[in-house]
Amino acid sequence: MNLWEQHCCLPLVPTADITELARYPLGSYVSVNVGFSPHSKAVVTALAQDFRRKALADGRFRMVDAVDEPEDAELITLAFDLEDSVPLEGDLDNVRYFHSLGVRSMLPTYNHANAAGGGCLDVEDTGLTAYGRDVVREMNRVGMLVDGSHCDRARRGTLHRAPDDLQSLQFRRFVAASAEHYR
Repeated sequence: MNLWEQHCCLPLVPTADITELARYPLGSYVSVNVGFSPHSKAVVTALAQDFRRKALADGRFRMVDAVDEPEDAELITLAFDLEDSVPLEGDLDNVRYFHSLGVRSMLPTYNHANAAGGGCLDVEDTGLTAYGRDVVREMNRVGMLVDGSHCDRARRGTLHRAPDDLQSLQFRRFVAASAEHYR
């Protein structure tokens, strides 16, 4: 694999130009954001379907089936990510639904608290809620990476103490470089 880009952003609109992703070298794995807290299930669905259709029609991309599948040196492998669990709309079955659309990683929370737990900008560190732990379990069950960036310190601890089978992608902070940074 040439490059693993965990979180790449295109404009979250149907007119987004998927060919911008061709800037990555062939053989790369690129996870493209398809939504975050203000987006509904319907909006995320439309964006994921649109981005997928455009990528496959282009010919330089393929969609990933499993996070650990072998890369294709002749194509750029795409997956999708969600930068918050709000688009689940409180329904754990939507983890499997979004996985079927190509979402392979998700942050349970983003900048601010939601039903899954505390965000990185919240004053109070609350960690994962019972619902948040259920979301993580379901993500593990379907094979979706749990992204631990943009979370409060308590949630980081909750993810670290999670079951051994937790598929957790933790963004490590370089303390010297980011001591004053809120994320």
